[in-house]
Amino acid sequence: MTVVDFHVHPGESLHGQSLDIRELLARMDRLGIDRAVLVAPKPPGYAFGPENRRIRDLARSRPEKFTAFCRVDPWQREAAVAEAARCLEEDQMAGLFLHPWEEGFAVNSPLVDPVVEVAGRARKPVMLAGGHVRVSLASQVADLAGRFSAVTFVVTSGGQINISGVALAEARQLFLERPNTVLETSGIYRLDFIEDMAAEIGPARIVFGSDSPRYDQELELRRVQWAHRPDEEKALFQGGNATRLLGI
Repeated sequence: MTVVDFHVHPGESLHGQSLDIRELLARMDRLGIDRAVLVAPKPPGYAFGPENRRIRDLARSRPEKFTAFCRVDPWQREAAVAEAARCLEEDQMAGLFLHPWEEGFAVNSPLVDPVVEVAGRARKPVMLAGGHVRVSLASQVADLAGRFSAVTFVVTSGGQINISGVALAEARQLFLERPNTVLETSGIYRLDFIEDMAAEIGPARIVFGSDSPRYDQELELRRVQWAHRPDEEKALFQGGNATRLLGI
């Protein structure tokens, strides 16, 4: 069984978090994680171009271990579109990452459409930091996913962070109504949500992601391993679905 962490931010973040690549590799070996999807953290200098090239080069240096996603800020408008096109078309990075909370935009704003269109043309998935109040609530993600039904959206934290009340109900509705969405598991401390969603939307639309170093990679892996679902489904969560989405 191949184990893939779909969401890792190596490097130094503007917000004080850091993850050394050697530390990441050592931990992956200890935990039995075969591959990680690398995404730039929010850089201290705010410029994603150099960070995307660093992530690209890390993936090229260890192609058996790493897959690279491109990160852009839609507020950069034409520059963001050009950067997304360079990453996805010229550099053949595997997908696009958007963080509405850290970049300060509503995920269903028309501002986002041009960069999603680039991913759509390249036939690459878009990973969204989901569940943030006012900018990436499940209902907002559902709006975007409905406009781009041919694009696959990987929604982190299951589309919600609080995982209670109306946010939880909206997240469930998102995945039920938008078949082009995939549930990423980082930060979901309620195993019943993962278990229930696997039963309702099917096990093929759930991927393990840790959002390391924000969350603890080992604990996030254990969450999907502890889920009360058949072993063959947990194998899909841990890597089978990710390898299919990434074309590995």
